[in-house]
Amino acid sequence: MRLDAETELCCLIGKPVRHSLSPLIHNALFRELNLNLVYLALEVDPDELESAVEGLRAIGIRGLNVTMPHKERVISHLDDLDDLAKMARAVNTIVREGERLTGYNTDVFGIKHSFDKRRMDLTGHKAVIFGAGGAAKAAIIAVQGLGAEELVLINRTPSRARDVVGEMSRSFNMEMTSLGVDDPRRSAEVAQADVLINATPLGMPPHDQESPVSREELGQQKAVLDLVYVPRRTPLMRMSEEAGIDTIGGVDVLVAQAMEAFRLWTGIFPPEKLSMDIASRALEVR
Repeated sequence: MRLDAETELCCLIGKPVRHSLSPLIHNALFRELNLNLVYLALEVDPDELESAVEGLRAIGIRGLNVTMPHKERVISHLDDLDDLAKMARAVNTIVREGERLTGYNTDVFGIKHSFDKRRMDLTGHKAVIFGAGGAAKAAIIAVQGLGAEELVLINRTPSRARDVVGEMSRSFNMEMTSLGVDDPRRSAEVAQADVLINATPLGMPPHDQESPVSREELGQQKAVLDLVYVPRRTPLMRMSEEAGIDTIGGVDVLVAQAMEAFRLWTGIFPPEKLSMDIASRALEVR
């Protein structure tokens, strides 16, 4: 990788970001594909979000990734949104075009791609998603696009889940219900689900011994997706594998959404095997 007066910058903003694999993935791809770009992770407090975005706009950044807790709040600081970002009301990728910043949601692509490449058809299925943030919204859009007909959104704060369901049910012809994690109906809904998706921090440090579901609730599902990627095998993934359920890890989604972000910034869709090999090596280093 060369660094000179023509090197352009891409970066990640969020808090925390020190755990992120994105700098390792993107910098390795820039190097392998001989692109004069560099990628940095920048920790940005919520109160400084507007200043950070305007500063990055002013210095002519090529593109941004956005992670928790900024995926929704960043929208008010952008000029345009693509259709998926509008639908999700959450942005994880930003592209600068001239003076304008356009927000995209490549999380939807990452989730959908991870099911598609395993030829997992969700037509007519029931999905249960844990969480109610930007990642959960992306998961809702993805499973609906894959044909799911029923969705239950479960969140620690029931009112937040209700708000998300109320907001998104207007866009989809899909039966949608919200529950709190302590709702007595929760276990039955999880047990009846065809697909479970974890879009919460449970499973990643400092919650790396936790899972959104218990071992007793697993067994009938056809697929489980955990969006956590550090550690690579979370408690939920281990329990799902032991129960004989097809399991997708967060690394698959991370790599796929990164590939789509890379394409938006450079016009090049990087080879998936190369991207996955890079991510695997980065995890080994950690």
